[in-house]
Amino acid sequence: MAELIGQMIAGITYGLILLLISLGLTVVFGIGRVVNFAHGAFYALGAFVGVSLAPYLGLFGAMIVAPLVVAALAIFLDHLVIHKVRHHSELMTFILTYGLLLILTNLTREVWGTNSQYIDIPQSLQGFWEILGVRIGRYQLAAGGIALAVAVGLLTILYRTEIGLKFRASSEDPDVAAFIGIDVERMFRVVFATGSGLAAFAGVVSVPLYSAVVGMEEIVIYTFVIVIVGGLGSLRGTVLAALLVGVLTSVGSAYVAAWSNMLVFLLMLVVLILEPRGIFREGRVLI
Repeated sequence: MAELIGQMIAGITYGLILLLISLGLTVVFGIGRVVNFAHGAFYALGAFVGVSLAPYLGLFGAMIVAPLVVAALAIFLDHLVIHKVRHHSELMTFILTYGLLLILTNLTREVWGTNSQYIDIPQSLQGFWEILGVRIGRYQLAAGGIALAVAVGLLTILYRTEIGLKFRASSEDPDVAAFIGIDVERMFRVVFATGSGLAAFAGVVSVPLYSAVVGMEEIVIYTFVIVIVGGLGSLRGTVLAALLVGVLTSVGSAYVAAWSNMLVFLLMLVVLILEPRGIFREGRVLI
């Protein structure tokens, strides 16, 4: 039982990190209908930029600066290429962003190499706490708490502020939103930069737990599973799906390691069969 509780806590932490990445993917799709496969590269870039900054700024300084660097890169890429295909089909944006993923992955390999890299855990967060008879790493709990706080902050902005209202209006019907005076193009740039910054932030947070290594951008596969299970464009569906996938992955890797990845895709398959619009039946179906 103690081992199961430990794995579930680890899964919730992993799920909260996945949530940060997935929320960025969801809001970008929600307002721009961009299926952003390059999102995983922003996550990896955040991790590697964080590794480079941590010796000078510390872990928490890197958590602030690395997302800003990646967000600036995202704005540049949107201005350079993404905005040119944003009003085409989702398939077109998928192909373009997949190409960006390959380019950014190769650039990451050239700059940082192929070896795993780490950020030291601050001394105050080293060691373990014992909860319900289970030893849990202090940083693991801190990482989950940080991810949760950021996710709650973002959702509060989206649901409790004027800019959040404008985002949701632009997401529901961009043409009507533009008609009533909302600058949808500017809104997308803000959302794209924010979503990319969130992915980068998740990358920095995850490095002390999982390391930074070329190939970590493949986490975008899990985030696509999450947004499909939660429903394309559904924020509350994304929250629940991220936690489900995190716990399923962690518990599965402990007890049925050979099947752990398959369990996640089986979950997606079941949801797609029963309700293609996601858990809460409010997502968009791509045809």
